[in-house]
Amino acid sequence: AIVTTPFPSEGERKMKQAYEAIDRLQETTDAVIVISNENVLRMIPFDIPLDASFRVVDDILAKVVVSLSDMLTKTGLSTVDFADVASVLGNGGVALVGMGTGVESTAAEDGTAAEDATIAAMTSPLLNAVHLDAAMGVLVHIVGGRSLSLQKVDKALRIVDSYVNENANVVMSAQVDDTLPHDMVTVTMTATAFKRSRAND
Repeated sequence: AIVTTPFPSEGERKMKQAYEAIDRLQETTDAVIVISNENVLRMIPFDIPLDASFRVVDDILAKVVVSLSDMLTKTGLSTVDFADVASVLGNGGVALVGMGTGVESTAAEDGTAAEDATIAAMTSPLLNAVHLDAAMGVLVHIVGGRSLSLQKVDKALRIVDSYVNENANVVMSAQVDDTLPHDMVTVTMTATAFKRSRAND
């Protein structure tokens, strides 16, 4: 399941109700991906109109769904199947998502877009400053233009490995998307199975 939590301005009562609902939802789902609207606010420029701001929230939700779907349905440099995804999300409890984008600034063979996108995803406001070493399950979905290579994917994953718990189950999918600029890389990271009952306590 994928849910959003209220904006802080909506009041403590509504926030309490939201977390009570998340707790109940966990009883009937493998994992609940929580998108904090408070953290989304940090990603929206101050001068963005109200209707455009809500579209940002909708866009984030859509990207999460598409990322999970593409991991399962599209082939690439490294692909996964349903069992791989289920091994991370199954009985995962609360899950958080981070997203990042990188663009090559040097020659293709020396570019760091995949690494930059990975760091951006790991430090995304959506992850609520959670320590990744507290997550025992991590999905990493790397998508890039034509300049994405296996070597660049490997460098990005080394960064992930240096931050996550050594016993965490890390599942990675890497794909080339011709609709992206050749020098762009996006990373979506889903972290779950946190040691604490709520990832944002």
